[in-house]
Amino acid sequence: DAQVVSPDGQGFTVTPSELPMRMDMVGFMIAPSRRVTFMAMVPFVSMDMDHRSRMSIATDPDAVAFSTTSSGIGDVSATALVLLAEPGRTRFHAGLGVSIPTGSIDATDDTPMGEDSQLPYPMQRGSGTVDVMPSLTYLGQSDRFGWGMQARGTVRLGTNDREYGLGDRAG
Repeated sequence: DAQVVSPDGQGFTVTPSELPMRMDMVGFMIAPSRRVTFMAMVPFVSMDMDHRSRMSIATDPDAVAFSTTSSGIGDVSATALVLLAEPGRTRFHAGLGVSIPTGSIDATDDTPMGEDSQLPYPMQRGSGTVDVMPSLTYLGQSDRFGWGMQARGTVRLGTNDREYGLGDRAG
């Protein structure tokens, strides 16, 4: 922290020191056939970020250390999962989902800069954009064990009403 906010460092005035986050999801699933499953997820997100400022490093370490909080509903998603093949005791699925921008991108909190300051993007509960989420899944099983792999992505469609777009993701 001290190196990031030091006057001879990168020139940043504030650095986050911790970001504990909790996400609880309510999910709904229905399988109209053996090959197709539909899912919907509603996330409830709670984040607290602790910060250290250049002033707190230079003087008393706790003088201008502060915390911000953001909590509420995140972006809601709906996904279709389709069984592609089932050779032997393995299965291959393809998924296509969409994320609807229901999470806030306008979260604010009190900071040393002022009351109701706009929080940074990591503290926002949503992307502000409609996102497409493709996936491929491999599942295998034996009499005693199961295993699998999944590749997922998030493709952001455009920018939000703040003229900003989060980056696409793959994992």
